[in-house]
Amino acid sequence: MAISGEATYRIAQTLSLPVTVLTREMNRDGLHFVTTEKLNPGTVLELKIKILNMSEPFEVQGKVLWQRKVSSQFLLDTFVEFLGLSDSAAEHKLLAYISRIAEWKTVNREHVRCPMITDVTWKLPGRPEAHRAASGDIGRAGMKLFLSEDIPQNVPLDFSFAFPGNPAVCSVAGQVVWKSRGQTNFAGVKFLEVPPALKEIILEYIDKSIKEEQ
Repeated sequence: MAISGEATYRIAQTLSLPVTVLTREMNRDGLHFVTTEKLNPGTVLELKIKILNMSEPFEVQGKVLWQRKVSSQFLLDTFVEFLGLSDSAAEHKLLAYISRIAEWKTVNREHVRCPMITDVTWKLPGRPEAHRAASGDIGRAGMKLFLSEDIPQNVPLDFSFAFPGNPAVCSVAGQVVWKSRGQTNFAGVKFLEVPPALKEIILEYIDKSIKEEQ
């Protein structure tokens, strides 16, 4: 199931600091997320997964199966296989967690944020310099960005991006309302004025994501 949320991981049996990542998909087998850190296949991670602020984080160990580059940015698509779920009670807890997320997404269509990895350019209005980032998810009211450089906060900016599989470039005004620094740098963008056509494209993208899971 495609889900947009956050998880933290750290390499098991080490003193490494937790790394925050954006989730892309979760099922009974494992977790699909995006990070900037190179992880070798077979690396065991301690995961804390929190989706939609629904409850306490779901904690589980996982083993990295693969990584690959996504887009022209600095991101690595990563899949981690869950470990220690042979116990029926542990598996039931995971499936119940996924079920609650699916139900929430169906009922709260206009508030859903769906994973979407695509190149984004941003610039200050009236300025020619364009800067690059990558999106992590999108919703009706905004999007989350991966950053390779700093971005101004609480000032109007112009954003341009294309939806996966659609070459048409969409433009929208927005502003960064929060930033998070760490192994991976994130920013939350609030759209200021969403053109009706773009709003419809976003909702169609969300609907398609939900229907593919049913």
